Amino acid sequence: MKKSVIQRQRPDIFESFDHFFEWLSAPGHWLSGAQRIDVAKATRAVADCPACKTISDALSPKSLDHQHQRVTGLPADVEVVIHRLISDQTRLTSVDISSLSDQFGADSAYAYVEILGVAVCQFSVDEFHRGLGLALPELPKPKEGRPDHYLPVHLETDTAWVPMIPTDQVSPAEQDLWPGNRGANVLRALSAAPDTVRAWQHLSETMYLSLQGMAEMIHAPNRILSRMQMELIAGRVSALNQCLY
Repeated sequence: MKKSVIQRQRPDIFESFDHFFEWLSAPGHWLSGAQRIDVAKATRAVADCPACKTISDALSPKSLDHQHQRVTGLPADVEVVIHRLISDQTRLTSVDISSLSDQFGADSAYAYVEILGVAVCQFSVDEFHRGLGLALPELPKPKEGRPDHYLPVHLETDTAWVPMIPTDQVSPAEQDLWPGNRGANVLRALSAAPDTVRAWQHLSETMYLSLQGMAEMIHAPNRILSRMQMELIAGRVSALNQCLY
């Protein structure tokens, strides 16, 4: 399928990709622009990594000593986590995240959240292109600057082993992340790095639905498919990917 055909039907999708790449190239909360681009490169490399397939099929990821395909200057432990986020995410544990401490020290949990957000967004963009037979878009050049090390006021680790904003303790600076006290865990999972939630939501609004649009159960706003048709496809894709949320 030609990109021009899709652009005529849904120009907003490609505009959201441009918005994502603009965000990706800039320094984040815990990663520089160059590091974020490297995370995107490592995410993209998983598709051609022989070790990922072998390890994901193994009974235990620790039972093999295969070397993942290296494509960046990121530390090996960081690239391994990125590869497993894409190919073996159901078996990641807090121990795997602690392996990032050599690079990020006491901030490794927060850095992991940002790495996760970048990887998820980049993988979504790439899979969209792969699914339609389109060439993968060129990654942007990184912008100068340092991470701001921003942390939300309230974070808890009672729900999972990544810090998250409690649904009922959202500070004014994060009021836009979810409506009222209805922050689902799929949103809260990235909330220790709030801008990653915003980047993910911006993509989700065009590739799926906005948070407000999810309340419409019959006719999805500005979509050719009905909501039921969309959910049938989403359910099938989730089943194939073993996304059991």
